[in-house]
Amino acid sequence: MLEERTGAIRNLYADQRILLGIAHAEQMRGVRLKLKALEQLMPEWQGRLVLIQVILPAAHGKLIDTRAEQQVIELVSRLNSGYGTLGYQPVQLYQQHLDAIDYRALLGAADLC
Repeated sequence: MLEERTGAIRNLYADQRILLGIAHAEQMRGVRLKLKALEQLMPEWQGRLVLIQVILPAAHGKLIDTRAEQQVIELVSRLNSGYGTLGYQPVQLYQQHLDAIDYRALLGAADLC
């Protein structure tokens, strides 16, 4: 099952390098910095690089910086509209919990974490 999911992710992004980011919702500032760095790479790497960014739910009782969250969403939109095409989006943003299989499959498929 793990090998199948890992293979499916690799096949989906067969012609691209996969960067993987996994962070909790309260770590939005770090995600924002990562997206700004990716923006610097995009002119050279457009079409050859994809960031799969997973935002896990905040830990119980942790506060979320809603301003940073909004900035992350705006950066993703700017990157995808500026460098994306109908068949390519440089940033895949998922705001959800990952089960253990999906977590390990993403780690196995990624070229860089």
